[in-house]
Amino acid sequence: MKNTMSPIQVSNLTVRYHGTRKPVLEGVQMTVHKSSFHTILGPNGSGKSSLLKTIMGLIKPSSGTVLINGLPISSWTRSELAKKVAVVPQSETFAFPLTVRELVATGRYPYLNAFQAETTVDQRAISTALKYCDIEHLLNRPISALSGGELQRVRIARSLAQEPSILILDEPTANLDIRYEMAIFTLLKALTKREMTVVMITHHLNLASEFSDHILLLRQGQVAADGTPQEVLSESILGSVYQWPIAVEGNPETKAPQVRPLSRMPEAHYKAFDNSQTDSNE
Repeated sequence: MKNTMSPIQVSNLTVRYHGTRKPVLEGVQMTVHKSSFHTILGPNGSGKSSLLKTIMGLIKPSSGTVLINGLPISSWTRSELAKKVAVVPQSETFAFPLTVRELVATGRYPYLNAFQAETTVDQRAISTALKYCDIEHLLNRPISALSGGELQRVRIARSLAQEPSILILDEPTANLDIRYEMAIFTLLKALTKREMTVVMITHHLNLASEFSDHILLLRQGQVAADGTPQEVLSESILGSVYQWPIAVEGNPETKAPQVRPLSRMPEAHYKAFDNSQTDSNE
């Protein structure tokens, strides 16, 4: 019988930070299907990063559950979880000078004991990751000499060297130009064809529409919409969540919804939108 277990299952998740009255997440439900491209959208302060951190076990929820491959996140050891789930954070600093190959090789740490040399299995995983991210030509280059787009591909390659089944990314194309945005989204979509599950935060509504199988839209810590791009990216839903009138049209080539904010909010719309300020939750 085919295994239909969801790689990630979030149920009735509520998260509170110490000293805050309002939950950063409240009653969140999310089911991520195997080999899918699952995108989390929402305005600044909607709880996107808090949701990812809770899924990764970095934040303990006030209530609710997070299951990874059917097991509670609390039951996983860090090393065993790292063999199943790889994470590309929004930003990071590097304490030591490293080459591209050295950084990608750190993805094998979950498999190695202290001071253990790389095995042929490790070397093969590193080489495959370098090749798949098209960075073999950068092998010996210091990471300090890379462009932003090159560094992002190296960081993704490091995650692929872990040989995970789930890849989680927090705004992987922030501050990149169109070429690298498209290259990274295309790469991530290709990974799902190889049975990897991709979960990503982004602010790029149109790229999310083109590449995602499923979208979770958050507003002030709660689920505003959950479904396919066609189901979530509507003018009424987006206008309410982002507090601005939105036009949505179909891409003539792909038929995916394409989002265009109106250049100015008509006077008649002001009263239709809730102008309350949201707390920053990310």
